[in-house]
Amino acid sequence: MDGAKVYLEFTNIDSGIDIYLRASSGIKNSTATEIAGLTGEVPEVGTKYEIDQGSSFIITAVPKENNANTNFEFKYSTDGSEYDQVL
Repeated sequence: MDGAKVYLEFTNIDSGIDIYLRASSGIKNSTATEIAGLTGEVPEVGTKYEIDQGSSFIITAVPKENNANTNFEFKYSTDGSEYDQVL
């Protein structure tokens, strides 16, 4: 879909945690949706990713065994656009 976007950027990912980022066309629909700027599912710190606002996205955080350094931080915004409604 063209239109509104969500922008997501990870500002910190500690060494004791693995982060995965995925998007789909809906919660009950596992059809993968492209995330602009992302190759695979592992995001990098400092890269701004673009997700279509009509898609769902999920961030999965998996702590590594016996590691206390499991913090991660991200910021997000939208472009303020809105999809046209079909009546």
